Amino acid sequence: MRVSTKRVLSILVGLIFLLGAFFVYLGLIRGEMTAVGEVRSILASKEALFANQEQAVNQVKDLLNEFKNFSQLQGTVNRAIPDGASSISALRQIEAIGRTAGVIITGLDFSTPTPSSRNAPGATSVVQRLRTLEVKVRAEGPYANLKQFVKLLETSVRVANVTDMSYSPRGAGNFGDTLLLEVEMYYQE
Repeated sequence: MRVSTKRVLSILVGLIFLLGAFFVYLGLIRGEMTAVGEVRSILASKEALFANQEQAVNQVKDLLNEFKNFSQLQGTVNRAIPDGASSISALRQIEAIGRTAGVIITGLDFSTPTPSSRNAPGATSVVQRLRTLEVKVRAEGPYANLKQFVKLLETSVRVANVTDMSYSPRGAGNFGDTLLLEVEMYYQE
């Protein structure tokens, strides 16, 4: 055989191997690559779904925490501005503050004023429901204790506002100085 024929035959054999490799690639490897691509797309979609579900669960947890805080806030507001005049709880609070401050409560007078024009039916529902319980308190004790009493009264749990104050120094037969207070304590109707 001649050299040129050997070259042509070797080129043909090389082309046949090249075509065979191409067909093997098309038949075997390409099909598997398509299957791998489909599995990867399924995996990516499931990961995205998992991330969305996780985000939704976190949002629900945050919402539940907000409602938990809301109920705590509502409980705090109900203690600060209770439903109804609740003069017994106001009495207990004033007595406890008096004991803490070291003063003697010698007189208490509770009164519920009639609704004012600002609480008229045309007002908003929040303002319409807010009322005041007027309390006149007479307390006796040393000046520093009376001062502490007023401070504790204004910063206690139930919202109280001292509207008038009258101070008298120690008199004969008194435990100490005398303080007359007019206090507004708020409640919801």
